[in-house]
Amino acid sequence: DKMDEHIFFDKRAEQLSVADFIALTQHLSLLTQV
Repeated sequence: DKMDEHIFFDKRAEQLSVADFIALTQHLSLLTQV
């Protein structure tokens, strides 16, 4: 169980970092458009 939990949280962390990266790239593209 502990191992499964650890993997689950790792997956969550990956998804969050990807979402943050996408948001950051979108924000930068908006800045360059202005």
